[in-house]
Amino acid sequence: MPMVGTIRTSARRGSGRLTRHPSGSFLKQMTMVGLALMILGGVMLAYTGFTWTTRETVIDLGPLTATADKEHSVTFPPWLGVVVLVGGLVVLVGGSRRS
Repeated sequence: MPMVGTIRTSARRGSGRLTRHPSGSFLKQMTMVGLALMILGGVMLAYTGFTWTTRETVIDLGPLTATADKEHSVTFPPWLGVVVLVGGLVVLVGGSRRS
């Protein structure tokens, strides 16, 4: 598998020798993932869940129909938001220390 990165000449071993240096795209990706996790964790702490409503047909007798609204909800425990937020912070700091 080929290495990803930029090719530069190395001053330590002579001007003709080529070495690979990391391009930094991995660090950018880690930073973006860390920030996304931190934002998601903050949103999970601010909004502990969400609800939506669906309309279901209860009776359908020719031209006569009756519908009922049914409410669905998803809730997040607050500790999950904290775990996602701290995980994003760990990824962000870990990605920046690799440079």
